[in-house]
Amino acid sequence: MSNLKANSLKLNKYLVPFSFPVVFFLIIMILLPEKISLSNIPYIILQSVMPAVIAWGACFSMTIGNINFATGAFVITSAIIGGNIALNLNLGIWGIIVLCPIIGLICGSITGWLFVMLKIPSMIVSIGVMLILESICSVVFGGGGVYLPREFVVFGNSIYTLIFGAVIFLFAFILYNYMPFGYHVRAIGNNPTVARTSGLNVFKMRFLCFALGGLFAGFYAALLLGSTSVQRPVNAMGSMRMVFDAMMCVFVGTSLGGSMSIISSIFIGSVVMQILQLLLTAANFPSTFTQAIIAFVVLIAMCYSSLKEIKEAKAKHKRELASIIETS
Repeated sequence: MSNLKANSLKLNKYLVPFSFPVVFFLIIMILLPEKISLSNIPYIILQSVMPAVIAWGACFSMTIGNINFATGAFVITSAIIGGNIALNLNLGIWGIIVLCPIIGLICGSITGWLFVMLKIPSMIVSIGVMLILESICSVVFGGGGVYLPREFVVFGNSIYTLIFGAVIFLFAFILYNYMPFGYHVRAIGNNPTVARTSGLNVFKMRFLCFALGGLFAGFYAALLLGSTSVQRPVNAMGSMRMVFDAMMCVFVGTSLGGSMSIISSIFIGSVVMQILQLLLTAANFPSTFTQAIIAFVVLIAMCYSSLKEIKEAKAKHKRELASIIETS
C-alpha cells in the first residue's frame, strides 16, 4: 500500500505540471476554434526552445541569489562579435556555434569578476556591464550589427532547433541535478550562511554562475543567428527584454513545477508563455497591452510561488517543533 502511494505521488509530481499547458491549450482552442488548432502545437514547441535556453542559464544565477540584468547584452555581444568573426573567417554555422558561447562566457566571466572584486550588488554590476556592452556593440564592426548569408540559417528547420535545444537541456539538467556544482548552487541558494560555514566559497560560486549565464547567452545567440541571420545593436537598456523573458519562464515554471527539477519546469513555463502569447495574438489584443498582461500573469505566478514557499516553511517549522516536543 505504501509503495502504491509513493508511486502515485511520484506520478502526480510530473502529471500536474505537464497537464497544465495541455489543459490551457485545449481551453483556448475551444474558445477560439477558428484561429487556434492542433496545427499550432509544433509552432509552440519550437518557439519555446529559445526562451528556455536563456532561462536555463539564468536559473543558476537566480537560485544562488545573483540578479543579472546583463544577460540580454551578453546575447547581443556574442551574436555581433561571434557572428562577424565567423563570417569574416568563413567558418560557417559551426563557427557561430563555437564562437558565440565563447564570447558569452567571456562576457559573463568579466561581469562575475567585477562583482567579486568590487563587492557591490550584482544588480548594479550587471546594469553597468549591460550599458557598456550595448555601447560597444553600437561601435564595433561599424555599428551595423551582423548580417549573415542565408546559408547560415540552419535552425529554421524545426528538427535542428529541437536537437540543439535538447542538447542544451541535457547539459543544464545534468549540471544542475547530478554535478557537485549544481548541489553547491542549491546549497548556497537555500542558506548562504550555512553554506559558507560548511566551507563553500560563495563568491567563487556566484562568479561561476555569472560565467555560466554568459555561456547560455552565447548558446541563445548561436540559435538566434542560426534562425534569423541578423542581430542589430540596441541601446538605452533595450537588451533587458530578453532578461525579463527568461525570468518569466523561470517564475512561471517554478510555480507550476512543484518538486520537479527546475530545468524541466522552466521549459514548461516557456511553453505556457508561448501559449499565452498565442492567445493574445489570436484574440487581437493591442500590442501595447500584451506585455502588461504577460507581466500580470507572471506576477500572479510569483505570488503563488511565494505563498507556497511560506506554507512549506511553516509546515517544516511545525514538524521540527513537534519532534522537539516528542524528544523532550
